[in-house]
Amino acid sequence: MAYLSRETVKWLRVWLEHSEIIEGAVFRRLIGKEQIGGPLNPGSIAPIFKRVAQWIGMPERFVGRVSGHSTRVGATQDLGRLGHRSSGDYAGGGWKSTRMPLQYAEKINVARSGMARAAAAAGRDTRGDPVE
Repeated sequence: MAYLSRETVKWLRVWLEHSEIIEGAVFRRLIGKEQIGGPLNPGSIAPIFKRVAQWIGMPERFVGRVSGHSTRVGATQDLGRLGHRSSGDYAGGGWKSTRMPLQYAEKINVARSGMARAAAAAGRDTRGDPVE
């Protein structure tokens, strides 16, 4: 079970209608512009993400860091930036525990922690950036 936004559901329905997929894997290979292939191999996700990153002009130093988990990491970091840190906040991501999402958002959570807010309130820190 995972959360999908209304916008995602809208485009997923368009994909399913256009691809005529009625059962099996949702995400499939595209062969040319017209033909739908078989299910994606889990090992093919990262290379696809990397090709898209290159295609949109992402600097090469970042392309090398793109992985098959990049969307999950990014979503978790977005949650951290919005101030969400509890296990319930990560429930829609499909993790079996909160260990990984908390690790993904660790730097963001530290920068927004009570310690960081207290230092800023006392005038000892105006940026709140984590120290690595």
